Amino acid sequence: MRTMKNPTSFILFFIILSLFHNNLMGTEMVILNGTVYTVDPNSPVVEAIAISGNRIIAIGTNQEISKLITPSTTVISADHK
Repeated sequence: MRTMKNPTSFILFFIILSLFHNNLMGTEMVILNGTVYTVDPNSPVVEAIAISGNRIIAIGTNQEISKLITPSTTVISADHK
């Protein structure tokens, strides 16, 4: 039986892989024209969010988040609700 001599490097590899996962997958969904209340005191209300997998990967203005749209991104308009 082989034992792992340095489990820290193995764990570090998976942490780095998970950090780059969103960049590899791209933005799956964008919701524009909304009213999104955040817990960020610097941006308490934003109008758009970008989602990849089960994570919100970005929040901001319609213009900022629109830059993340690719041909495979699902785009939804919240009609300012």
